[in-house]
Amino acid sequence: MSTPLLIPQTAPLAGGRRAARTGTGTGSGADPLAPAAATATASTWTATASLPFAGFWAQPDGAAVLLADGKVLIAGGEDGGRRPFADAALFEPAGGTWTRTGSLWSARRLHTSTRLADGRVLVTGGIGTAPSLPAQGLASAEVYDPATGQWTRTGDLRLARYSHSATLLADGRVLVAGGSGARSAQSNGTLRSAEVYDPATGEWTETAPLTDARFGHPAVRLNDGRVLVVGGVLTIGRGRYTALGYCEAYDPATAAWTPTASLGVARKSHQATLLADDSVLVTGGDLPGLGTETLTYDPYSQWTTERFDPAKDTWSADAEMSWGRSHHRTLRLTSGTLLRAGGTDGASFDIGYQNASTYDPVARTWSADFGTVVGRWAPAAVALADGRALMFGGITLSGVAAPVAGESVVTATAEIFTPGTTAAGTTAAVVTAVAESGAVSTGAGAAADAGAAASGAVAPAPGTPAATPVGATPVGAARLSVVPSPASAPQAASPAAPPVPVLVSVLVSVPASSAPAPGASFATTGDAS
Repeated sequence: MSTPLLIPQTAPLAGGRRAARTGTGTGSGADPLAPAAATATASTWTATASLPFAGFWAQPDGAAVLLADGKVLIAGGEDGGRRPFADAALFEPAGGTWTRTGSLWSARRLHTSTRLADGRVLVTGGIGTAPSLPAQGLASAEVYDPATGQWTRTGDLRLARYSHSATLLADGRVLVAGGSGARSAQSNGTLRSAEVYDPATGEWTETAPLTDARFGHPAVRLNDGRVLVVGGVLTIGRGRYTALGYCEAYDPATAAWTPTASLGVARKSHQATLLADDSVLVTGGDLPGLGTETLTYDPYSQWTTERFDPAKDTWSADAEMSWGRSHHRTLRLTSGTLLRAGGTDGASFDIGYQNASTYDPVARTWSADFGTVVGRWAPAAVALADGRALMFGGITLSGVAAPVAGESVVTATAEIFTPGTTAAGTTAAVVTAVAESGAVSTGAGAAADAGAAASGAVAPAPGTPAATPVGATPVGAARLSVVPSPASAPQAASPAAPPVPVLVSVLVSVPASSAPAPGASFATTGDAS
């Protein structure tokens, strides 16, 4: 049942999610006789044509594929009841239109789509049925030819799998690693096996297995040709999963895996994105379980990020996001800037977040959050060749927020991100406040965090502190950090406004057994039981 709590914004909390706000401000005292500065434009999301079908894509790797001609291909996926489909469509960025193309031979979900060196697209594995126990993975694979718009069957995987990774190697082959598959007649297990596809022969060859079994993991090809797999999920019982902090790298030259440094925080449903300097940024994810420092139960998604240095084999904490999130998408744009959009919270998986932010990899700062057209999680997203980005599909409502138990609301809508431009000489500061006490101040010009609003926090009126969400894990004393852009000077934070009572409704759900509650089948990336 829902329990309303009346909490003043300055009331201390025994626990709770992180409250944060970001914003930008400009300096004062400008010379009135100086020439007018160039006008800056804001980054924007604009609605474009909807897909011919609605769907979502829970795997961390990109379901959308940018083709050589600039079009975007999407093939397969699942509907709100987790039923797979074989539909495929092409998006034309210039005209903003979708057209159907040849359908897959086999309907599939939790599969991979990888663009080959010759421009064709390889689809592998997945699940071909609605949820069942055990989930039956597919061994089939097929190749799409953009010249004909048709799919051709190719060699089968040596082992049926889903929620695996598929990475194009520098020599044109494709590495498939990990995933999940049937363990017995009543359970699924996590896979260590890996295999390599040769497009020239259409055949698969077994290669060395992973050091650690995992599924739902992101995989990134580094500039030296190695493939880094980061975290992921491990099945630990029927319907029970845990996040991994272990990482490892595959070297095609030796056909061997080597453990690398581990994440500071174990993660699943996260993103790992290669930066221009060959480092890798990991964002978000969820880790239900006991915190290592406080030993308190934390079911919420992570707001923290970590950055991997391949030369030093180290992970280090990086700039925090404004709000914890899972099943979001993080893309590297042609400018080198990262775009993070959408997502949800691992404690409920009920709504899609209607916000986005950009990350400067040089300054190591996040922009203030800005709104998207539709709040969504587990969408498909891809960076376009012209510097923009496309995001489409995904889940808008699920679990207790959906009108029908066990049937999520899935969208066919699509939107395009257009990066903003910065006026020369403009000063800006990003203000991030983390408050155990709930008292949050913002810098001059700070805007309300859309992520907090989408996550259930109440948006304050302009000039008032951000609302304090309920249930936060203690993070120590309240702190306020101001991270200026390289050309700006720090600005003092404005004093907090008087305490304002905020009515917050908290939904606490305690299942009677380890089995997922009705409508809660999206607790993990690739959960198909």
